[in-house]
Amino acid sequence: MTEQQKQQNDGISWKELRPWVYGIVLGLVVGPLAANLLGLQVSSSTMRERVHDAVVNDRAHYCAELVRQHHDGPVSRLARNEISDLAERYGAPLWKKTIDSEVAYECTSLLDKS
Repeated sequence: MTEQQKQQNDGISWKELRPWVYGIVLGLVVGPLAANLLGLQVSSSTMRERVHDAVVNDRAHYCAELVRQHHDGPVSRLARNEISDLAERYGAPLWKKTIDSEVAYECTSLLDKS
């Protein structure tokens, strides 16, 4: 049997398959890494961090509005420690007794700006 007849009997040879196999393996390894580096994917830790920042920002704005509504007179005339006390008083969510320190800090910063 000649070499040409052997190739016809065996089907596709490794020489013909090798570029396809290398391409598939390389694509499976490099594809997700490249997509993550380009920002097409978001890792779970980044997602948790962004959600936490959004929740803190939302609660801080809510706290600042509560302080402005319940305090008599302009908040800008108060001392920093008084503003901080008000932020701690109104910054705690209804279902908790304590306030997140990040929320208190952001609320105080928002009240200082106004």
